[in-house]
This record gives sequence, structure tokens and C-alpha cells, in this order.
Amino acid sequence: MTIVMTISQAATVKAVAAVHLDQKTSVSAAYGSLRRRIFSVFGILFFVFLITGAIAGVLVFLLAMAVGLIITVLGNGAVPKDGSASLIVGLVFILGGVTIFVAVYTRYALAVQACVVENLGAWASIKRSVSLSKGGRLRIAAVYALFLILSWTTSTFFAWIARLAATPWHNRIAFIVVVQVAGFVAGSLTGPLATIGISLLYYDERVRKEAFDLHLMMSSLDAAPEPVVAQLQV
Repeated sequence: MTIVMTISQAATVKAVAAVHLDQKTSVSAAYGSLRRRIFSVFGILFFVFLITGAIAGVLVFLLAMAVGLIITVLGNGAVPKDGSASLIVGLVFILGGVTIFVAVYTRYALAVQACVVENLGAWASIKRSVSLSKGGRLRIAAVYALFLILSWTTSTFFAWIARLAATPWHNRIAFIVVVQVAGFVAGSLTGPLATIGISLLYYDERVRKEAFDLHLMMSSLDAAPEPVVAQLQV
């Protein structure tokens, strides 16, 4: 499923790039253009998972030490029965998850865009994303948070509709199937929107840091045919 979503994301990025550059495109053209980029996109996925796993491993180790310290301080070596330790541990894990998200995904959020648009390799795309996202990672996190809320709201709505539709059947299997289909539809509607939002941020960062719009303007002027000047006959 992750591989399919990654390919779909890359194709969406390609389509957004074509629209941004005023080029004609289609679904088949967007997917067809990934033939030479697909292994680089998979490489980005591999490196991001590897880096995330390494950071998560270090974080789990630190959290284990923190839990031991909390139990020692609050419970004198035993787990407190009032639930205070559980609450603190839960907050620490939430904070750790947010830290991983901000530290990793906002740094590498523009890697697929750089790979597809600039024809870069996997590691070069990751380094390019780190460079472009610098100074704009809070905006990237805000876009992710916005579409996460939108996805959750849409999924909840479709799941509620699915439950209403499946309740008269009194069939648990049918109920689960309908709910899963509803979740898939909700994800299919909101997922591409998040990719489009991040792709627009990619171009916005290039405009801010590299005056990308001016480069496009100059390229269009260079590519324009020279006007034919009519010679006046004397």
C-alpha cells in the first residue's frame, strides 16, 4: 500500500508541475513520465524510513530512560496507582511523535517534488529538500496538520454514513467492509490534496530562495521566436 501511495504521490507531483509550467498533461502521461524516476522515488522512501527508524530508536531509548526516572521519582521504584505516571509517559510519547514528525518529515517533505521536477537521484533529492525546506518547515507542518484534520473529518463523516447504511444488514463482515471502503474513499479524496499543497509549497520555496519565477520568465523570453522586421523598400 505504501508503494502504491508513493507512486500516486509522484504522479500527482508530476501533474502539478505540468500545470504550474502551463504544459498539457493527463493521468496516463503523469504516470508514464515516472518510468525513469521510479527507482529514485523508491530510494527516497527507503532513506526516509531508514532515517526515521534510526531517530525513533534513539527516541525510544531516551523515553525508556525517562519512564524509569518518572517511576523512580513518583513511585519510589513502583508504578504509581493514581495514573500520574501513565499520563506523563503518554504526554512524553506524544511529544516524541511530534518531534519525529517535525524533525524528519518536514525536512524531507519536498524530496519527491525535487526528484520528479528536477530529475535528481534519491539522496540528492533528500539533500535538496533539506535545503529548500529550511526556514519554511513550520509552514510545511501547518499544511500537514491542516490536511490531517481534513482527512480525519472526512473519514469520520464517511464512516458515519457507512455505519448508517450497514446497520440494517445486521452483518458484521459487511459492516467492516463498508467502513473500510468509506475510509479508502476519504483517503483518496484528501491524499492528493495534501500532495498538491506540498507541491505548491515546493514552488513557493523555490520562488523565495531562487527567484524561480524570474528564471521561468527569462526562459520563456529566450525560447520565444525573434520578431520578423519587415524591410522597407525605398
